[in-house]
Amino acid sequence: MTARNGAAYLERLRAHSPELWVGSEKIVDVVGHPATSGAAAEIARLYDLQCEDGNEDMLFEPTDGDGPVGVQFLEPRSREDLEQRHAMHKKWADSTLGMMGRTTDFVSAMLVAWNANADFFGDNADKVRDYFRHVRDNDLFLSHAIADPPVDRSKPASQQPDPYTYLGVKEQTAEGLIVSGAKMLATAAPYSDEILVWPFSLRKFAPEEKPYAIAFAIPTDAPGVRLICREPFGGGNAFDQPLSSRFDEMDAVVVFDDVLVPWDRVFINQDYERVNRIWEINSNAFTGAQTSVRLMAKLQFVAGLAKRATEVVKTDQFPQVRDASGRSAPTSN
Repeated sequence: MTARNGAAYLERLRAHSPELWVGSEKIVDVVGHPATSGAAAEIARLYDLQCEDGNEDMLFEPTDGDGPVGVQFLEPRSREDLEQRHAMHKKWADSTLGMMGRTTDFVSAMLVAWNANADFFGDNADKVRDYFRHVRDNDLFLSHAIADPPVDRSKPASQQPDPYTYLGVKEQTAEGLIVSGAKMLATAAPYSDEILVWPFSLRKFAPEEKPYAIAFAIPTDAPGVRLICREPFGGGNAFDQPLSSRFDEMDAVVVFDDVLVPWDRVFINQDYERVNRIWEINSNAFTGAQTSVRLMAKLQFVAGLAKRATEVVKTDQFPQVRDASGRSAPTSN
């Protein structure tokens, strides 16, 4: 398979809708429900963007692939590669006015770093490489869940009243790990094909935290996976809520209830020492580049909005307003 378009994305999302809850309501149709349809349509539009005539620079042919894939999966090895990734990030960010922070080029950037540094995962290095190719060649949209729920932060996971408040391993089977607990904050999870799960913590894991020292990937519709989302910011009225009706990515707490993670998707298995060194992957260098480009697009949108507001009320003729507007306007590079 190769880079997909918006119709293919929406078709897969309909067929693999996650178990999603907003308040007491269970949403069974992410594509059609008013709380989620706007952002789903915007993400589909991004997938269409990379397939449009004139945007061939948003695709490339990997040496180990069967056709063109998104530049979001390009591992940069030259200045030209970095410039191509920058241009791709900027086109997608401009398309959403910089308002969507977790479009698919964010976690895919993280996965590019994991693939480039796959040796960090030791015996599971080939699993990481295979998973990267699977995501790339199927053009999947990933979310990520990396933080623990805000319970008693004075105690580590092993000392919580319920040992599976935090996501941990309950059992090892021939098929894979059985995990239970919660992870957060999976932004855009309702629209994602899969979730990349790993521990983001400034504290060091101790030996007794082994069951929680895990990293894996799981489809959002896997049995036992439940997404509990916050209330949406806006409704379906694009006139009164022109931004929130389209760009509300929806954050979610991911609850795992005896979920089976197949061995080929387990990248770190109860290795607290490796988790304590996970920063060596340096994925923030890739995600940071995407975030910087997106924030530039957002600043340009806000600056343009402010300029237009001054024109409407005729204050753009005042020197002090022009000066303030000029000083706050970001450059295009």
